[in-house]
Amino acid sequence: MITAVRPMAWGYVRVSDLKQVIQGDSIPEQKTRIERYYKLYLADRGVDFAGIEEDRKAVSASKRPFHQRESGVRLMKVLQPGDMLIIDKVDRLWRNQKDFANLVDWFDKHDIALHIVNMHGMSIDTKNPLNRCFLGCCAAFAELEARQLSERVMLHNQAARAAGRAISPRPALGTKHYKMRRRDGKFYTYVEWDQNARAVMGEIVRLVEYEGLSMEQVSRNIEQHLAQKAGRAFSKSAFYKRLWPDQRIRDGYYCERYIRDHDIKDVTQLPTNFREEARKYCRSKGLGIKQQRAQRMAQSE
Repeated sequence: MITAVRPMAWGYVRVSDLKQVIQGDSIPEQKTRIERYYKLYLADRGVDFAGIEEDRKAVSASKRPFHQRESGVRLMKVLQPGDMLIIDKVDRLWRNQKDFANLVDWFDKHDIALHIVNMHGMSIDTKNPLNRCFLGCCAAFAELEARQLSERVMLHNQAARAAGRAISPRPALGTKHYKMRRRDGKFYTYVEWDQNARAVMGEIVRLVEYEGLSMEQVSRNIEQHLAQKAGRAFSKSAFYKRLWPDQRIRDGYYCERYIRDHDIKDVTQLPTNFREEARKYCRSKGLGIKQQRAQRMAQSE
């Protein structure tokens, strides 16, 4: 006797950033709405609830398509013909039309029904031309919203940087944050040069380019060098017990070279992703690499 296989309903949730928790789009809230939707619209139709897959880390649908997300990969392996996928909103699944087209084609080929919570029980048949057009419009508006949001964030960050305010929770290498009260009574976080860190970065450049030390040697001796240069006991140095491991030494070299080569005087002139830009610039110029190779060749001789 052959028994019919009951269709399964899977849920999918994600967040782009922590701000969505404040806006009522947190993972638990999305799960609650999906479970309520299943009980209201699918439980009485002979559909079993398989569970909810979630992307535990914040992931942007604009930057990472569904098939490249951890939960997306898992769902595409377990979903069978006749199964259903429940999402809270369209933009939880995709944020651009390319991802939409690829995903809808995959739904068609595997006979997967898509359910969207904020459409109140409406099952989207992706094979239907009208439904496909409707989803395409939703995808277009989701992409437009994402681009507008990105543009607003960029303009806000540009204005904040021009005013000297911090736009990230952690200061860039060579800078530090401080708080100042404005006339409106609110405290704002501003950025200024960290003179201690800049002194270390300048010494790194000197040791690498003029003393011929390797990054590893600089990492082991940087604090002693600075203490001796200042003419005081190492234990009384401003850099005593300050952590400068190998990677930080390299980044310090890259960032200081970037600042010097671009003649940056004001901290507001630093690019938003300063450390990444500095790495990319120095590696493209071979800075720091030529010195290491020359030293290795000298040691081998």
